[in-house]
Amino acid sequence: MEALILLKPDASYRLMVRHKVFSWLIRQQYGKLLSLKWFLPPEELIQQHYSFLSDRPFFPWLVKFMTTLPILVGKIQVSDSGLAGLRFDLGETQAHIARPNSIREMYGIYGGVNCVHLSDSPESAVSEVALWEKYVELSGGVDVDFSEPANAPDYTHRLRSLASLIKQNLHRDEASKVFTELLAAESQLNNQHVLCEIILESFEV
Repeated sequence: MEALILLKPDASYRLMVRHKVFSWLIRQQYGKLLSLKWFLPPEELIQQHYSFLSDRPFFPWLVKFMTTLPILVGKIQVSDSGLAGLRFDLGETQAHIARPNSIREMYGIYGGVNCVHLSDSPESAVSEVALWEKYVELSGGVDVDFSEPANAPDYTHRLRSLASLIKQNLHRDEASKVFTELLAAESQLNNQHVLCEIILESFEV
């Protein structure tokens, strides 16, 4: 079967994190990465994709997070058991409580700012791929440069510590300032402030 893979903005634009997540996708033995490309999802697509969360207070933020900037979208060819293996390696949804050495524990920042979406079952894989292919062609191989970025930092664990302070309303202004500086230093984006603002908003809901 084919499953949907999305690199969320916090993985699509943080240079070293993007490289490391892609390296995991290439090295893993559970399935084959068929495609990955840049795409800006429309709001209606994200609203449908996450419709099961539509009554949650963070839903408006989630739609904004996933539609303000282009993200990396693709497919993985994988068996049922292979999908379960990939999901295990990915880790729990909430990045700050994901199991040690999982992708989300190593590179996710906090809560739903968790780097990667991957279909969570064979049934969702079929429905998600069908939904997204109404909006974007999910074939054509990997159309992204994932070479290791020279001297690009990875401040994940400092960002997570700062996010925890912000969530607890401790040293909020100072923590937000340092968080913004570190995230900008990691990121490949001319207007890093947009990415920073959206991620910081997640700690308010």
